[in-house]
Amino acid sequence: MAGDNRERHTLLDISLAGRRRILEELTQGGREAGVCGPLLLPEEFGGLGEREPGVTFTGIPGIVRREDFHPRPGFIPLGFSSWASGPHGRTRLATFAAPDEVKRSRTPVEVLEACVAEGRELTRTPALRAVAALTATGFERARWGVWGSVGLELATGIRYTHDRSDLDLLLVPDTGPTRALCAAWLRVTEGAEKRFGIRIDAEIRLANGYDVSLKECAQGGVKVLAKGLRDVRLLPVEEFLPS
Repeated sequence: MAGDNRERHTLLDISLAGRRRILEELTQGGREAGVCGPLLLPEEFGGLGEREPGVTFTGIPGIVRREDFHPRPGFIPLGFSSWASGPHGRTRLATFAAPDEVKRSRTPVEVLEACVAEGRELTRTPALRAVAALTATGFERARWGVWGSVGLELATGIRYTHDRSDLDLLLVPDTGPTRALCAAWLRVTEGAEKRFGIRIDAEIRLANGYDVSLKECAQGGVKVLAKGLRDVRLLPVEEFLPS
């Protein structure tokens, strides 16, 4: 499936030929094949971490990202993140994919909905248990999904999360958000934070394509930081939250 999904946090499965091209490009630029290879081409380099049973593995997906300094016309900016975390954190690769190298795209909402449809058991870490609990309650007037380490674990079956992992959520309102809805959503996330002893970073996807922090919206400020695929800007709250 070719495509160019231009939403933040979307996961793109890249073809084997595309990942080989990306690896060659990175190594020619000075990156070590022994570091990049297991992440981009686990089929050939091996080294995958522990995986949950029953999850079909199609490679490590790239994450759609913003490219501020060196855009490449006709290509999709992507980031790849390893499951293993060393002294300096996870291995992260910033690169580009051609649209015809994309086999499948999955938004955070689609990642979670597929997991729920498969009936997967989410009990291994506090972040996953929080997802299971929030799935049971839901969020009023919004679809929601997961990104970050939880999203990558659900998408690949590889154990990206650990006992101290944060939970990153994306809320997609059915209609425009309101202050009352933001307050209700925040109560739900804060209850889960307290119950499972984790930090939850929840973003709201606005109709204009920008993502804003749920906690910032609920604090009653005049402006919030809005993150888009092409820029980041301060957005007046009155533009999307009626009084």
